[in-house]
Amino acid sequence: MNSEPPSRKRPLTAEEAELWTYAMREANALRRRGREEKREAERLADEAKAERFAPEPSPATKVQPAAKPSADKRPERRPPPPKSPPPLAPFDDRDRRKLSRDRDLIDARLDLHGMRQREAHGALRAFLFACVTRGHRHVLVITGKGVRADVERVRDHFIEERGVLRRLVPQWLADADLRGIVVSYTAAGVRHGGDGALYIRLRKQGAGG
Repeated sequence: MNSEPPSRKRPLTAEEAELWTYAMREANALRRRGREEKREAERLADEAKAERFAPEPSPATKVQPAAKPSADKRPERRPPPPKSPPPLAPFDDRDRRKLSRDRDLIDARLDLHGMRQREAHGALRAFLFACVTRGHRHVLVITGKGVRADVERVRDHFIEERGVLRRLVPQWLADADLRGIVVSYTAAGVRHGGDGALYIRLRKQGAGG
């Protein structure tokens, strides 16, 4: 007789166990996919059968074509397009001299120093609309003279743009939405910043200037 003990099954290695788990997962996924495809095919067959045997709508329920407009009907009048705001006007020299001598004539001021373009644009708009709401007529906006440089990368070279806000603020004031509340602007007096600041005259609410 053979006295050797019966052989036992060799345990799976880590790699074999991982392959077995992957194979079982794929098999389960295929079975689920097959069941879903079968249910979808049955659903489509039921819909096709229902459409085939559905009763035709009665004449009363059929959609009637839209009636053509009468030739005698006059076209509706459309409201005229909104008027474009007037262009900016020259700033009055006498008002500029008064503002440069008497700071009490300046109703409010905004300092844009250190702001990036988007931040400065939003701050300027919010400031001007708030000032108009409060009935202010003359405000001071400080743009700076470009001591701080904004750097722009162009074709792998760095180009310094000094005085970006000093150049852009007048362009923003000329936009259509701000022209509706801004009458004019000019460089401020030396004591208020000179070329690095602007006097801005605002419109009265409900008035032309």
